[in-house]
Amino acid sequence: NGITLNIKNSGDIHSWIGNNIIDGNDFGYFNDSDANKTGKSIPTLSENQFINQTDANLTDATQTGFPIYLGGTAEPVYASNSFANNKRRAIALGGWWGADAILKAVNGDSNVPFSGKVFPYVVIADMTAGTTANITIPASMFIKFDKDKKITVNGGLMLQSHTGQESTFTSFKDDVYDDT
Repeated sequence: NGITLNIKNSGDIHSWIGNNIIDGNDFGYFNDSDANKTGKSIPTLSENQFINQTDANLTDATQTGFPIYLGGTAEPVYASNSFANNKRRAIALGGWWGADAILKAVNGDSNVPFSGKVFPYVVIADMTAGTTANITIPASMFIKFDKDKKITVNGGLMLQSHTGQESTFTSFKDDVYDDT
């Protein structure tokens, strides 16, 4: 992995990760959380280049090659990052979520025909929201699921969608919106 933050307790992680070229990893930014922890990763990802993330080191190609993997409670602040030539044009999700978080819209890959599109999110590992966690999904977001993966919500799932700006839950293989 390129850059990894791991939540090991109930405190929040605030960090600034900026002006990097993150090139050729299984995941460019990887966030992880130990089960039953209520801490949150709140990094500012600023002016980074996420390029050429691949699946070179893992055997399950559908679960690697993402520029960002949020594998636990995370609410990154995204500022002027660029994404190009990553195997997967999406943000990966999974793991334990023990605190409130908003899955923010992130402008995706700069390559045509995908330039200007917001990245979908893909659940690549089972995701669990704890009893005190509310996961908020903004309007018009796409949440895709890899085979046999799920989100278990013990707290809350807040959908901000409305008529004309619906959120969509679908299969990883559904490429109507985007070829992930």
